[in-house]
Amino acid sequence: MIGSAYLLEEIRVTMIDKKNFGEDLSKFLSQVLVLCDKNSDNLIIDEESWPVFFRDGKFKKVEKKESKDFDYFIRETIRKDIEKLSSYSLITKYLVTPEIKKYNKKLLSDESQIETDFKKNLPLRFIISYLNKNKNFEFNQKNFNFIKDDFFKFIDFPLEDEYVVPLYNFDSDLKQEKVFGDLSIRKITNYEYKVLSNMDDFSNIPIVNKELTEVISVKISTEDLFSGFESAEGKFQSLLDAFLLFSDGNPQFGTIYRNINNPWIPSSKDLEKQIIKQKTLFFKKKDYKKILVIFNHLQNIDFSLKENHFLLIAIGRFRSALTRTDSIDQFLDLMISLEALYAPNDKGEITTKLSNRLVTLVAKNEKDRKDLWLFMKKMYNLRSGVVHGDGIRNTEINGKKYEIDDIRDKIISLVRESLRRYLVLSSKFSGNKKVEKICDEIDLALLDKKNLTQLRSKLK
Repeated sequence: MIGSAYLLEEIRVTMIDKKNFGEDLSKFLSQVLVLCDKNSDNLIIDEESWPVFFRDGKFKKVEKKESKDFDYFIRETIRKDIEKLSSYSLITKYLVTPEIKKYNKKLLSDESQIETDFKKNLPLRFIISYLNKNKNFEFNQKNFNFIKDDFFKFIDFPLEDEYVVPLYNFDSDLKQEKVFGDLSIRKITNYEYKVLSNMDDFSNIPIVNKELTEVISVKISTEDLFSGFESAEGKFQSLLDAFLLFSDGNPQFGTIYRNINNPWIPSSKDLEKQIIKQKTLFFKKKDYKKILVIFNHLQNIDFSLKENHFLLIAIGRFRSALTRTDSIDQFLDLMISLEALYAPNDKGEITTKLSNRLVTLVAKNEKDRKDLWLFMKKMYNLRSGVVHGDGIRNTEINGKKYEIDDIRDKIISLVRESLRRYLVLSSKFSGNKKVEKICDEIDLALLDKKNLTQLRSKLK
């Protein structure tokens, strides 16, 4: 019996009576299913491409499956008949909460959006979601309850968007998702792989997509359709930086997708990104807590502050070095990263200061100190030669000749270790000239064991 205040459109609804709403949704669905059955001859049945995976989660092949186009059937074939139903009119009257109105306004902020009246399209999306799950025009209480519960979760928080991004040059032994703050990393689903790899448009799957096994996701609430992408990108990059600072490899995230898994909201994507195959980083679940520590350090630093600008440069150059394919360019980026940490504003004796500070902070023992000091002194001389057009010539250090790739790998390791230690030290200092204060602390540690012990205590 309809005796609800929801019949009065002018009443400002602040909360939906979900019991009544659920009953009315059931009646609405039942009436639509009758229409569907009457028009079933007009349902388009086609073939759709779906991925098949090996046991390790990697792509195996494309499989063609029968696909019923319920979306076109509801929106185009019988839409007018649905909108004539009294139950359809009733359902739209529920969808006038302040949050739903905000989402409708959010849609209107983008002129390219087709759905200009959200509450009129939402009942149609409910039917489509039910049919996609049920696969036929019969009423199934279990499937109805599943779709209804998901629908109710959405209408409670319609401004919340999920952003999903594929993670390339990355692999793991994960079985369940791992959470990093408000981000989660997990295995890619069949549907996500289908969409993210453009399977319906391209028959040949690129090698980077064949090895795609994980995605990162985050939920962000915004009142417009633009700022969420920028926010999501920053969060994704922060997690990737944590992985880069933990282990070898060069994981990259691809094109960001919004609401790819949400049947209630139009999905969209950011600008397409081109990914190249590079060294794969393998994430072992046993290392989760170690990487989480690095991630939390990154999250606790406000990189917009001038005092942390040196870290922004150092991390950015490290990240840049790993994406480059030319060894010389990599070498220069890595050296700039080290300079930003150990010789930020020094004008004289940079070679000595950089070498002394680095070995004090990262050397494991006396032999390591000597070897690293000689190595870094040679590296800065090589860096000067490259900058002045001489290239990398003599790479012999303490009687040992290094190949350019060996040099790169060793410096990558030193930059990674230095950055991890600086992230810890950064939380112990504040204010202007933070990096100079850290360098002064390292210089003092050169003088005696007491200062060295104090420095090491700050790294714990």
